Amino acid sequence: MVAQKILRIEQEAADGLPTDCKTRSGWHLTGSLAEEFEAVDTRVLVDMNVLGLPGALLGYASGVKYFRPFLSVALVLIALSAALLIGPAFAASPILAMPDRRGIPQLVTRERDVIRYGTGFVVSPETVLTAKHAVAGAVEIIFPTGRVTGHVQCRAPDRDTAVIAARLPKDTPRYRVAFRTLAVGELVRIGGYPGRTWTVAAGRVTNVIKTAILSGRRINTPMVVFKPALHQGASGSPVLDARGYVVGIFVASNPPENYSIALPITTGLGPCRPLVKEGAAPTATAG
Repeated sequence: MVAQKILRIEQEAADGLPTDCKTRSGWHLTGSLAEEFEAVDTRVLVDMNVLGLPGALLGYASGVKYFRPFLSVALVLIALSAALLIGPAFAASPILAMPDRRGIPQLVTRERDVIRYGTGFVVSPETVLTAKHAVAGAVEIIFPTGRVTGHVQCRAPDRDTAVIAARLPKDTPRYRVAFRTLAVGELVRIGGYPGRTWTVAAGRVTNVIKTAILSGRRINTPMVVFKPALHQGASGSPVLDARGYVVGIFVASNPPENYSIALPITTGLGPCRPLVKEGAAPTATAG
């Protein structure tokens, strides 16, 4: 039996930063990050048995030439055959939830002559999670439709995570969090503001490490390594799994080697964990 794999990724972007991941079928894909209000546009054309297509066309031609009165019936049968071929493959393909910018604000902290830029994500009407090194004291929380001021409520001393308390707009989407372990090879999606520009990246977990040195400090908690590398301003971005749950917080990257590091939600919150409930709110996803 002859089979043809058609697999295509279409992603449009202005910055041209590379992403790198593999599908379940093992095909190597490259794409780019999407900027501004556009999310990464991923369309996958799934496996197709090439014998099915000529067969359908032959049936169509025969129907036209010899069975013109039954043309409508032939077309219906062709459509059903295509659905049987393509439908199961689509169902088996991984579909990643798209980050919703309305629930992922940009964070700005001003300390004397220093301005810090970061990213956070909303987990309750009064709570934003982020990376500890990206915020301090009073924090300006910027949404697409407005901004509010919040304050750091909790810091994990031996982890790079922080909780910001603020009175957020009532219609702000909120994210579910999942206290579970990420596996090597798992597909993830990240939304944030590297370079102070809204960006969505798709990637894959490549390693799980036990310790790392971040900002000159050793972090002794399991961390997840994934591709691609994000840039300054994305610290605190949510790392989403295929269901749209937040499973990690982006804290560092190595652009020359094209990888990023995230703290898993399950171990990264430390003393701040009581402030975050698992699956406490509707998942915020675009579309």
